[in-house]
Amino acid sequence: MTLSSKYKMITFNLFGGLSIFFVLVVLRIPGLINADQLLSADEGIMAYQILDLYKGSSLFFYYDVTKYFGIVNGLAAFPFFWILGVGALAFKLPEVLFYSLYTLSTYWLVKKIQPRAALIVILLMIFPPSSVFGGNIINGGITLISFLGNLIFLSFLKVRETGGSKAFYAFLLGFFVGFAIYTFTYSIVYIGSIVILFVLSSNYWEIFRAKVSKKTVISWLMIQKGVVQKFVGILDGLILVFIFVVLFSYVFGGFGIDIAGYSILQSNALHKPVGQLLVLVAFRICLFRQDITGKLSLIKSLILSMDPLIRRSILFCLLGFVIGIFPRILSILTGETTRGGQGFDVDFVPTNLVDNFWILITHDLPDILGLWAPIAQLFDSEINSFHLFNSFLSGIIIFLISRAIVTFVKPRWGEVKDIFRLKVLLFNPAQFFLVLPILICAAVIVSQGAPSTRYLFPLHGVISIWTAIYLDKVRHKSKTFFAFALIVWCTFGAIGIYQNYVTSGLVRGLSVIEQPNPYFKLVKFCKEHEILNAYSDYGTSAIGTFLSSGDVRIAEYTKSFWGRKLKERLAKEENFSIIVAGDRSDLQVYQEYLDANLLSYSKSIVKGKDDTDDLYYVFSNFRGEPATIEQLRSLIAS
Repeated sequence: MTLSSKYKMITFNLFGGLSIFFVLVVLRIPGLINADQLLSADEGIMAYQILDLYKGSSLFFYYDVTKYFGIVNGLAAFPFFWILGVGALAFKLPEVLFYSLYTLSTYWLVKKIQPRAALIVILLMIFPPSSVFGGNIINGGITLISFLGNLIFLSFLKVRETGGSKAFYAFLLGFFVGFAIYTFTYSIVYIGSIVILFVLSSNYWEIFRAKVSKKTVISWLMIQKGVVQKFVGILDGLILVFIFVVLFSYVFGGFGIDIAGYSILQSNALHKPVGQLLVLVAFRICLFRQDITGKLSLIKSLILSMDPLIRRSILFCLLGFVIGIFPRILSILTGETTRGGQGFDVDFVPTNLVDNFWILITHDLPDILGLWAPIAQLFDSEINSFHLFNSFLSGIIIFLISRAIVTFVKPRWGEVKDIFRLKVLLFNPAQFFLVLPILICAAVIVSQGAPSTRYLFPLHGVISIWTAIYLDKVRHKSKTFFAFALIVWCTFGAIGIYQNYVTSGLVRGLSVIEQPNPYFKLVKFCKEHEILNAYSDYGTSAIGTFLSSGDVRIAEYTKSFWGRKLKERLAKEENFSIIVAGDRSDLQVYQEYLDANLLSYSKSIVKGKDDTDDLYYVFSNFRGEPATIEQLRSLIAS
């Protein structure tokens, strides 16, 4: 590639990414204007921790709320904090940027499969269903990991195209894989896709399949002399399993396998499997050590027999991986991370699998495609002409998606069967979008918890790609139907977003409505009365602390809590208040406890809109036994 063409590509990507970003911002103006009102509690707890870091607090690598989700989505808000000031708008805008980059990277992926469909996919993704990227823009990292997943695919393609001769591309692949794991371990569906394709398209896979099977393993065990050597062979297999478990735990954060609620295997405690592995290795060495030197020599000769070019690429890939995942390594070394999360807990009980599959098919898939609401409206007793029109559009969308799936999958049905049978594949880029949806759906079905629509987000990109490729083929047969299909898709997406705004009260007709924010009244009250430390419910704690720019620190008053650092910080403060929402049952619990156990206290009320309702009750100035007052910090069970 010449220097001139490189500049052209950089200019195209910069201009294209900014253009997509500004279009998406314009389409979501009502939601962005009401960003403070739409800030969720989960966003709030991330936002106030990032705000602390922005103000110069000590460095951390993971939010209190989870250890499988890095702080990259929050760090991306720093430039917006600097330009727009601290607020929910600045925290939410990175999500629009991530989606813009995801759309642009999808364009480059489609260029590898069917170049003429690349521009079409941009248009389809700019008008997604409201359930995918609707009015309430949540900076939850799922679009960021989808963008990084596309970068993993693109760098993998570059490694394949160059035959591993370019160390830079191998380094990039390793870096994107490592960085994606730190950013959000949901990246495993993308990493798993390239691992499967790499293995199945490898020249050595057919040889491996021929040499390793159930029959050959049994034969190998049978020819081992003596019971000890046979047992050692089984023990070696168990050690290999433990090595995988340890590596998986430290890289991805562990996993759990349950059957009917009974735990079969848990590796969420990171350091525990290491101790178990060391015990197994020590036992193996004591039991039989004569063949260890030979096995180490075999591994060494295998490495030395590799093509030097491949060996160099592997080393650069590992270097990139270590650099990418380095924040996670540091968090483990510093003791910040000692356990994994619940992201990989699976349950293979048949009833769980059937339930998850049923929810996936009947609700989550229609929802991620934006079809659930129009279908539900057909059964509404107050159905009107607008609902009928929207249902008509959804019928066309169902037709387009169905045709797109058939058009994409039918010619590749043999490849799909080979993937399930683990047979050798002749690699092509389109296989990414055969393996990825299979892994996503499989992960959702075996998950211990109920399926969540947000984890199906990458399917929106896959469906958009399939549809773009189908519409490109349609364009050659009928430009009229092609134009009609694009108009229907964009109209359907725009209507979904508009309905989302109307339902949320952000739009009336063509006017944007700025909703009042109850948290601002609470923050103003606290600042006026010099209440700097308080306890409240999870939502008020997270959102109130952030919207006050950290001036009012509100921890959770529950015995189990998410904001660990803030709770520990406030535990050192003697003077504090209790804030209870007027519509929560917690109010009665606190009122009865205060009346029964304290000598005196003061109570203030923060009024709502037009002073017609009681938004919050603020209790302070507590007098009584210190131990009794201390219990106020964590009075609510959950």
